[in-house]
Amino acid sequence: MQAADFTVNPVQCYFSNFGLCGWAQGTPTMIQIPGNPFNSYGAVFKLGSEGHPSLKYGIYQINPDSFNPIYHGLDFRLTGNIGYAQFLQFNLPLPSYEKIAAKSDISGSVFRVAKKGAEMNAEYVSTLPKPEIQIGGWLGSGSFSGTSDSKSYGQNNGIYGIVSLPINPRGLGMDARFFVSGGYGFNSQVQTVNAGGSAGLVLAGALSSRPFDTLSLGWSFAKFSAYSSGYSPLGTEQAIELNYQYFLTNRLSLMPNVQLILNPSGDASSRPVFVLGLQSQFRL
Repeated sequence: MQAADFTVNPVQCYFSNFGLCGWAQGTPTMIQIPGNPFNSYGAVFKLGSEGHPSLKYGIYQINPDSFNPIYHGLDFRLTGNIGYAQFLQFNLPLPSYEKIAAKSDISGSVFRVAKKGAEMNAEYVSTLPKPEIQIGGWLGSGSFSGTSDSKSYGQNNGIYGIVSLPINPRGLGMDARFFVSGGYGFNSQVQTVNAGGSAGLVLAGALSSRPFDTLSLGWSFAKFSAYSSGYSPLGTEQAIELNYQYFLTNRLSLMPNVQLILNPSGDASSRPVFVLGLQSQFRL
C-alpha cells in the first residue's frame, strides 16, 4: 500500500499536471512516505461501502532506504526504518446527477438543457469524478531529521481536508466540479512545507462539439516552514494552472497545460516561471 491511498483526490490529480495535486494532502513534502510502494510496507482498512459515508485507516512503514534504487524489490527487512505513519480519513459522498438532460443536434454537438424540457432528446453521462468531502490527518512517530539542523525529532503530524462540489455550468458546459483543499502540519521543524492548499474548477464540455473534453483552471500555494532555511525564512510559493484535456479516442487523451509559478521554492526575489507540459492518459 502507499500514502496515495489517502492523499490523492481524482478531481485535483487527474485533471492537473500535478501542479494542484499534493501540497495540501500530507505527502510527499510533509511526511517521508514514498509516492510508490517500493519497499515501504503498510496496510489499509476501510469501514463502509461505495456511495456511502466511510472511514479509512492506514499504517505505513517509513523507510528511507526505499528511496534508494539499489533496494527496490530486494530489501524485505522490517528493521532499519525511522518510524511509522498512521492515517485516518472520513469520506462523505455528495449527491450528483449521474445522467444529465441534454440536446444533441445533427452536427453531433451536445448542449445541457432543463431536465424535463421539451428540447431534451438525450442523456449525458458525466465522466467527472463524483463529488465528496474528505477530512483526514496523519500521525508520524519515530525519528525525523530537522530541516535546518542535525537534530532528530519524534513527531510529524498534520491534518487535511478536501471538498469537491458539483456545479451546474449553466450554458458554459455539460458538468463541472469546484474543489478546494487545505493541509496543515503541526511540526514545522521537520516539515519543509508545513501548510498548503488549492482551489479550482474543472469544466466538462466547454465546447459543445467536444462534450467529454475538460477545461481546468486552478490555483495552489505552498507555505515553506520558517525552519526550511538556515539563513533567511522562505515565503510562499504559488502556482496558477490552465489545461485542456482532449480525447483522441474514448480511451486515449492528451492534456497540454501551462503553469505560472510565483516565488519559486518560496524565494520572493526569484522571477516568476512559466512551465509548459503535456500529459497523456490511456484507459483500458
